Amino acid sequence: MTRIVATSDLHGFLPDPLDIPEADLLIIAGDICPDHPIGKRERYGLNDNGASHQAEWLDGEFRRWLDRVYQRVDRVIGIWGNHDFVGEPNRFGVEPPNLDMAFLNDETVEIDGLKIHGTPWVPGLPRWAFHGSEEFLKARAESIPSDLDILISHGPPYGTADFVAPQFGSLNVGDRALAGALGSLNPGLLICGHIHEQYGLHKDENGVHIANVSYVDENYVPGNKPMDFIVEPRSA
Repeated sequence: MTRIVATSDLHGFLPDPLDIPEADLLIIAGDICPDHPIGKRERYGLNDNGASHQAEWLDGEFRRWLDRVYQRVDRVIGIWGNHDFVGEPNRFGVEPPNLDMAFLNDETVEIDGLKIHGTPWVPGLPRWAFHGSEEFLKARAESIPSDLDILISHGPPYGTADFVAPQFGSLNVGDRALAGALGSLNPGLLICGHIHEQYGLHKDENGVHIANVSYVDENYVPGNKPMDFIVEPRSA
């Protein structure tokens, strides 16, 4: 059995490592970087300047935070999110620094016997990072391996953990292709974020357990606790 801790949607706010339960593995499900100076409203911009700021932040503050986190956990993996412009290949020509964690871009790894797949893409946000068209997201959903122990997706499936607050229109904004595929994919656990106000544990119509682990709330105020799980390989 493996103890997993998961969080997401840091947006530049980093939890106190002492608030992260000791675990075998920490998973971060995207939107790690700030896209504006912390404490200020103006954004860096959806351009190479913003990506450069994110690369500097990752190489400095985030790297120092990771060093402290490794006193609590054995390994860290994650995915990027729609605010993580620095992580999208060939977007602005800015490379993220090498960090002591693995980023899964539509990739599968095996850790402690657990089959884990990570994918960062979201619908409906064409100006942002890791936006996928309907056709792209359908192909992406079809490429996800079935019977995973853990699926990490930045955004939730349509209809579960995807209802946004009234200021954004009061509607479901999840990934329809992912929702349609979940029944056959049958992951043991789906870890996501993206919709901050849906922090918590959910279950879709297929009975798939979905954990929205967003660290900040809908007002970008940090404070939601990282969630921890005991996971055993389904093939065991």
